[in-house]
Amino acid sequence: ATVFNVEQKGYYKNLQWGIKYQSEYINDEISEWKLQDSAGFSIPQTQPDVLELQQVIKAKNTLSSNRISEYVQHHWNFGDTTLFSLTAGIRSNYWDVNKQLLVSPRASFSVIPNWKRDFLFRLSAGYYYQPPFYRELRDLNGTINYQLKAQTSIHFVLGSDYNFKIWKRPFKFIAEGYYKILDNLVPYEIDNVRIRYYAKNNAKGYATGIDLKLNGEFVK
Repeated sequence: ATVFNVEQKGYYKNLQWGIKYQSEYINDEISEWKLQDSAGFSIPQTQPDVLELQQVIKAKNTLSSNRISEYVQHHWNFGDTTLFSLTAGIRSNYWDVNKQLLVSPRASFSVIPNWKRDFLFRLSAGYYYQPPFYRELRDLNGTINYQLKAQTSIHFVLGSDYNFKIWKRPFKFIAEGYYKILDNLVPYEIDNVRIRYYAKNNAKGYATGIDLKLNGEFVK
């Protein structure tokens, strides 16, 4: 696999943007087979002096493709005693193999209340896409699915940060609850040390949970 990319990023005050171009060239050759042997005999043995292989896969694939992605994001701060902030943006991707244009809006809103204790509360949501790479395109038999779409996830995250001191040293406690709606998933098998994809968007799912983290100067 040969991958080349060039990217430009910029910002002006609270506005950020970027654009990226990526070129990929894949040269893939598969030669797989299975031989079962038991006590010096090949299984199955239908004819004498004939070596029979099972699960034979032979394939040669080359893939040349181009991707382009861009994003723009803006950040706002407002409020007097209670501080509010809003970050909103949009990202897009296009790949000339499956001809799929992806547009993913995202936003995050946070509040720092005017309390004696240092708390921050935040709520974020957005669309996330994972465009396929060559490995997801190739099925178990070495055939390429050029119509495979990007895997999709819609995120909802509610969290809070609490800054405090222990032993006169700074600590932060972070709590987050999340729910993610997953669609167009590409299932796979784990075969020993390799992952084998089905090359089909034939699964859906979800992920939900709570993350609790404590960071700080445990060692002075």
